[in-house]
Amino acid sequence: MQPIVLTRKCLVILMACLVLGGFFSTVQAQSRLSDKDVEHLMSNLHSDVQSFRGPFNSALNKSAIRKTSQESDAKHLAKQLESQTGSMLDTFKHKQKADDAFKTVLDTAQHLDGIVQQLGPQSAAAAPWARVQSAMNALAQSFGVTTPFGQQTAPAYSAPGH
Repeated sequence: MQPIVLTRKCLVILMACLVLGGFFSTVQAQSRLSDKDVEHLMSNLHSDVQSFRGPFNSALNKSAIRKTSQESDAKHLAKQLESQTGSMLDTFKHKQKADDAFKTVLDTAQHLDGIVQQLGPQSAAAAPWARVQSAMNALAQSFGVTTPFGQQTAPAYSAPGH
């Protein structure tokens, strides 16, 4: 009689584990973004980076590094970020993948973040950069990475059907 009771308990525990496992996988699947949503986030990021360049260049023109190679390098970095976000968006539109491109964008953004921080919170670049950071953080959640801006993110993005 004892082996039957033990077998029933094991069976009940196994069934409970299977039910809970199915529940948690459903919750995780619901938190993933669709390809279209990821594409929109990338488009928003690219647009925010484009809007950032003008105020950033203006802030550099008023900074201590104006008319130096550092100013030129910083402006080039902002232009590079704009190009990288555009390329990342194009890659995602065609391949539904952009993990490597996003890592490159994050690296460039981290360098720019240091420059924006040196310009200070009162600079013309601060508010547009905050929008870029916000867009970057939202997109980072899709890829399951931590941004250089210190926000922990959610589980990795998996394209539906891939």
